[in-house]
Amino acid sequence: MNTFIKPVVFIGFAFLCGVSCNQMKTSHPLENYRIIYNVGYDVENDNYEIFSMNYDGTDKQNITNSKSIEWAYLTYKDRIFFLSDRDLGHRKFSLYEMNANGEDLKRITDYPLHDSWMGIRNEGKELVVAVDLGNGKSQLRIIDRQGNLIENITNDTLHTYNSPLFSPDGSIVFYRSFEGLKKDSSTVDELYSIELSTKKVKQLTYYPSNDTTAQWYEYKAGPPMWVPNSDQISYISKQNGRYGIFVLSSNGGEPKRITPNHVNYGWHSWSEDGRWRIGELWDEKELDWAVYIKDSVSGSLDLLTHEYKYEQAPLFVLKP
Repeated sequence: MNTFIKPVVFIGFAFLCGVSCNQMKTSHPLENYRIIYNVGYDVENDNYEIFSMNYDGTDKQNITNSKSIEWAYLTYKDRIFFLSDRDLGHRKFSLYEMNANGEDLKRITDYPLHDSWMGIRNEGKELVVAVDLGNGKSQLRIIDRQGNLIENITNDTLHTYNSPLFSPDGSIVFYRSFEGLKKDSSTVDELYSIELSTKKVKQLTYYPSNDTTAQWYEYKAGPPMWVPNSDQISYISKQNGRYGIFVLSSNGGEPKRITPNHVNYGWHSWSEDGRWRIGELWDEKELDWAVYIKDSVSGSLDLLTHEYKYEQAPLFVLKP
């Protein structure tokens, strides 16, 4: 959930220049997929649910129906990996998996994980996660699908590590922050990569030193996502007063903003072929979130949700 970000959307959709509301054709490359997204179902009581819908926004279903916190952070083929505090206590998250109908539920960890994105490799047999060590600290671990430890990746007392992602070259990209230090506007959290063989860490992003529009609790470099069929990473950052999606080479370099600056764009993910991007958007009034789908071929952007105030962080998953 990472609610410290505080992103939000809009009351009316008219300000979304270039948004298309045309119906998609029934014969569609995404017809075998569902879109998973997270909903602030009863925020006052800290109840977040996971919803599922078709690629065109139809057939929306609540697939968790729990009074606890549930948040999907990863999908692999027809499996959804999500965090829930249903067993360990309020905001102490175990990792679970299920299918797009909310069925075949399995618990993976009996120890707490950090509220964080995660990655998967080796044909879905291994996960890289941020394990919660308490006192706001988390470190990166590789585990198997039964929650057993395979490898410790990081172990230090100064930083907290989260949102790890396996890269095609075998390294891990992650988001690192200084949780142990006083948070203020001078604190800059960035994306890094780590080589598994040498444990050598490399900084990938450098927030513009002259940009003062992001508050200490807002992303200057948000969770990384791999852009399929490329060597690029996408991430979110608040620059020039609004959140946007940026891409850069997995080796670092100069990032490029790929979203317009008149709307805030936040957590997002990509279709397997990289053609479609799904994500959340909002305006500066912080009134409402919505999930969208963007077709990079036609350039169309369609809004898919507007039933709840908080609808965020969508992911593609194959139908069961």
